[in-house]
Amino acid sequence: SLQKFRLTRVALRDLRKAMNRTQMDVAKALKVGQDTVSRYEQRSDMLLSTLQGYVHAMGGELDLVVTFPNRKPVKLKSLADFAG
Repeated sequence: SLQKFRLTRVALRDLRKAMNRTQMDVAKALKVGQDTVSRYEQRSDMLLSTLQGYVHAMGGELDLVVTFPNRKPVKLKSLADFAG
């Protein structure tokens, strides 16, 4: 169940399993091979666009929140907000 993940850090693999998806399911949605999904899940660093695609492939949305001391968190509108 995703409920236990609400305020904890999780690995992509654990998130995928909580959504009852296989690597093949995600690979098919991303139009890549299963080996590519396996590599995504083993990375410690990846492009935000790759992470966004992975999350979308499972039916989710990626929200990016910026936090600063003594200020309210700010949710970025889109990945385009990172463009220079």
